[in-house]
Amino acid sequence: MKINVKNRLALICVGLRCFSLVLVLMTLSLPVPADEARPTPEAPMTSQPNTPSPTNWLKREIRLFRTYPHLDKAYRLMEDNRLQEAKEELEKYIHISPRDQAVRATYVVLLYQLKEYVRVIQEAEDILKIQPESSTAFLYKGLAHQNLDQSMEAIKSFRGAAGLKDISRDDRVFALNMVADLAIKEQSYQEALNALQEIKTIQEGFNLYYRLGMVEEKLGHHDETEHNYHKALELTQDPGEQRNVFLGLGEFYKKEAQWEKAQAMFESALNQDPDNPEILDNLTQLAYQQEKYGQSLQWMQHLFSINKTVDNQKRLANILYSSGRLTEAVTEYTHILASLIEKEDVALILMTRGYIYQQLKEYKLSAEDFKAAATMTGDIKALLAYSQILEDMGNLPEAIKVTEEGLEKGPSYDLHLRLGLLYSRIQNNEKALKHLTAARNIFEQNQSDKPLNPEIYAQLGDVFLRSKSYSEAIKHFEKSVSIEETPEVLQQLAFTRIKQGDLKGAVKTNEQLLKKTGLISSKRKEVLKVQANLYSQLGDDARAVQSFQNVLKEREDDWEARRGLGMSLYKLGRWQEAAEEFRLANDLHPDPAFLLYLSRCYTKLNKPDVATYYLKAAHGKSYMLDESEQLNIDFELGNIDSQRNNYILAEKTWTNYLNKEYDARVALSLGKVQRYLGNIAQARRTFENILSRAPEEVEAYQELAYVHAQEGNYKLAAQVLQQCLDLKRDPHVALSLGKMYQLAGDADHAQRILENITEEELPVDLEVRWLNTLAEIYEGQHKFKDAEILKTKANSLRTLPEHHFESGLFYQKLGLWNDAIISFETALSEDPQNVSYAKHLGYVYVNIRKYDEAISVFEKIVAQDPRAHDLYKELGYLNMKIAANDKAISWFNRAINHRLEGHNDADPKNPESDEEVEHLRKEIHKLENRFNFTLYQMYRPNTHNKTNAPSGVGTGGSILSQGGIDMTYQPPVIGFRDERIFQITSRILWSTPPNSLAIEEDSYQGGVGVRYKPFRLYNFFMGAERLIKIGDQAQDNWLFRQAYSWDNGMELKRGKKCWNYSSFYMDAGYFLENPSWAYSAEVRQGVSVNYKNFLVITPQLIVNGRWENPDPSSVSYSEGGPGILFTHTFNADKEEGKQTNLELLLQYKIPFDGSSSGFVLSMTFRY
Repeated sequence: MKINVKNRLALICVGLRCFSLVLVLMTLSLPVPADEARPTPEAPMTSQPNTPSPTNWLKREIRLFRTYPHLDKAYRLMEDNRLQEAKEELEKYIHISPRDQAVRATYVVLLYQLKEYVRVIQEAEDILKIQPESSTAFLYKGLAHQNLDQSMEAIKSFRGAAGLKDISRDDRVFALNMVADLAIKEQSYQEALNALQEIKTIQEGFNLYYRLGMVEEKLGHHDETEHNYHKALELTQDPGEQRNVFLGLGEFYKKEAQWEKAQAMFESALNQDPDNPEILDNLTQLAYQQEKYGQSLQWMQHLFSINKTVDNQKRLANILYSSGRLTEAVTEYTHILASLIEKEDVALILMTRGYIYQQLKEYKLSAEDFKAAATMTGDIKALLAYSQILEDMGNLPEAIKVTEEGLEKGPSYDLHLRLGLLYSRIQNNEKALKHLTAARNIFEQNQSDKPLNPEIYAQLGDVFLRSKSYSEAIKHFEKSVSIEETPEVLQQLAFTRIKQGDLKGAVKTNEQLLKKTGLISSKRKEVLKVQANLYSQLGDDARAVQSFQNVLKEREDDWEARRGLGMSLYKLGRWQEAAEEFRLANDLHPDPAFLLYLSRCYTKLNKPDVATYYLKAAHGKSYMLDESEQLNIDFELGNIDSQRNNYILAEKTWTNYLNKEYDARVALSLGKVQRYLGNIAQARRTFENILSRAPEEVEAYQELAYVHAQEGNYKLAAQVLQQCLDLKRDPHVALSLGKMYQLAGDADHAQRILENITEEELPVDLEVRWLNTLAEIYEGQHKFKDAEILKTKANSLRTLPEHHFESGLFYQKLGLWNDAIISFETALSEDPQNVSYAKHLGYVYVNIRKYDEAISVFEKIVAQDPRAHDLYKELGYLNMKIAANDKAISWFNRAINHRLEGHNDADPKNPESDEEVEHLRKEIHKLENRFNFTLYQMYRPNTHNKTNAPSGVGTGGSILSQGGIDMTYQPPVIGFRDERIFQITSRILWSTPPNSLAIEEDSYQGGVGVRYKPFRLYNFFMGAERLIKIGDQAQDNWLFRQAYSWDNGMELKRGKKCWNYSSFYMDAGYFLENPSWAYSAEVRQGVSVNYKNFLVITPQLIVNGRWENPDPSSVSYSEGGPGILFTHTFNADKEEGKQTNLELLLQYKIPFDGSSSGFVLSMTFRY
């Protein structure tokens, strides 16, 4: 130990004083007393006088002289590092001069160097008793306590040193640093923080801020931790120190679950120390926790490359497994097996590899590993895994055998449970119950003094659920939940309650489940969906709506939730909202069921056009629906047509429905529209058929009675109503019965029926009718006073216009049109703004074919209420009926403009796709059409020369030809009158030889004529034509011709992908000169496929023929075969509904007479 300057100065002073003492003694010549030669204890310093006497001074100087050799020798020994000897000399010195605090302090330092820590503490305490402000004593006492691992005592000593007033700056910083470091070691972080903050007031530096960061992190001070670590980074350029800060920040961010920041810090640390295992290990763990298996694998491979231990290889294999690189994981596990010795370690790796083989569907290899692990250790887990893989391989008998062999070694809960599951799978209920019960008993016996395990009850519940023992399943799930509520078991419990039919219990369980905070988003969404459906099934549609809306708040959209929400809104009568949900559901998951419900919503919203659009769209995909829904579409189409007074379409739709399946409600509706159409006989047969099938159908009796009334057969109507009244007492039916007897002339019978009705049975409108009918009977019996009383009473009751309206409906049903008109007009006069009254009046006029009156009523409605858009089209058709074509066109255009102005709910993004708009434009085209032009040409690559032009072109038929041009002119006014058409025609026909398109010049045939379509509903034409000879093979003759055609799906349906294609054509012609008949017919059936509204491709089957009588040239033929038709529509004029078609038909024709077959190509151009 080196002697410091202070001690050197002390020695020099002592030497000088000894020299002075010698001089004094020589001067005084005094002998030294014998007792002065022995060291005597010094008196306390406090007892010394301020001015020493010469004698005392002399004694002290002599003592100093005696101690000098020891002190000098001690310092020299310390310089030579002979510390033990130095210690002995210092002890001799201190024995002589125990009050020399400086030397005692040196002695403490020497003891510390000799690691005599207990003596250090003792000496330091002695010094502090005399000199409490001794920084050396405090510091070395603290150091001694530290070395003795007495950290708290050391902290007290260093804290004492730091609190001294006169301590040097460096010693204070040293003491505070020691306090901080020891406090960190003892996890007294607040003590450490206090010490470091004191240091911060004296000096700053890297070590200060680095430790501040550590301490603030431990105390959970997030912002301060980041600040101090980053401050430490600013204060150092040393790579090692920077690395330490990065590691500290990395650990801090890792604890805070700020994975990205933590990874960045560890990567920065790795840049400073690229092969540091600790850093690589942290990076591996971080990436793995974030399921970034690729990055985790990259770090792990680096770590393994520098530290190839078995543990690291296991981790590498585990990461390969987690990242889905199963084959590589198997390779690593196989390498690990080669380095293992202990059976337990080998079995564990075999089990892991077995699970991987299982995922790779290498069941045989998986079974081998599980079997080897089970054989090696007898571990039940391995045995169970082996049993499970055998089950997965379908080898249930072997799985049972293996498990039972394991059970022979002793009872086991797991093995009994496994056997219970296996026997349950093979439906051996007796053994399944035996083993499951045993498993439960073992568990309950073994766990009597331990907490109950919820898992066993959950597993048993699951087994009972799978075996459909719902009560037992619920009991065990409830037991599991009573021990510990887990989302999985709660969900199983709710599901089981649903299976059992306990919907309310399932709702409560789901409510309990939704309160669980740990429920992941996908599970929460699933539970919310189930809960919403349960509310819906329980009829609580308001809560169902709320639950479905909660489902839709969870991340991605869900078509099932949209469907459920739409259904609940529909049940609540919130039609517009329901329609929007069904539309969104259909966008996510196209389904005709959504289109069907969209139609129903718009029917409820009184938008029949939009309802029809969606219903037809659903009809186009009805093959995706079950049979009942397919039939519902037909029924609802008929309903909408009926509501729109399109009774003909409704009749057609419902007739088609009944041809597929009988339904009383459809038959009833059909009979009503037949009656509205005036098809009384058909309506009567329909209602009679209903009653023959269902004699208790009350409404059918009423409708049949109305039919008889419309036929004027009131007596028969009365008989039918009497049958209805016998089935069910109804004052309305009784009133109708009385009216029928009155109309039949049986006033007495009518009187008895009506007088048997009481006022209390009737609503006001029926009471008025009842009183008036009785009054009419009394008048006929000349009971004028009684009649007047009844009329007066009736007039007093008739205060509301709806009473007249209801009377009008009553008379309308009876076919008493004039009475109905009077009632509707009266109602309208009392309430002129009521559009419904006016519409009913107008439709009565339509039913009795008073079209001018109907037009007048409807025009007044439109003038009064511009929102009555549904009447635009109605007015168009009514004007067509009276041949006011210009007005009809005007009304059709108004209807089109209304739909194109954004009022098309069917497809608001593209109103041009509206089928209704396209249909109305075609109606306008029929009214405005003046000219039609058709050109056709056939090509025959074989010698078959009997082939005629396709009959569908309307040009060939009676005259054999392979090409031609047809032009028609439809004059104004007389050309089109309510679907009855008159046209002037002209044409030129020709023939071509086989395998050529060259026209045979002598085959040119001309013709000019007229034709007329006399029926509104049937496409039947009759006409006369003067044939003009042009070529040598042509003829001059008169041709009288009749033609009928029917088709379905021949025109382009914009926006639809495919549709049915059917057509039928027949033609009969009579040649006047050289009399003969010519007949032709053609039938086509196929499916049309629409390609981008540009090209329609129709594969089809065609059968056609032409016959002459007489047939001297044997030109008659019949043939059939497959074909494909390509139709391109272009030059379309959407405003007028015009379009140009180019058709190309390729057909393989097989003659029925056995002659040669071959291909025929036909081209048709229509304008």
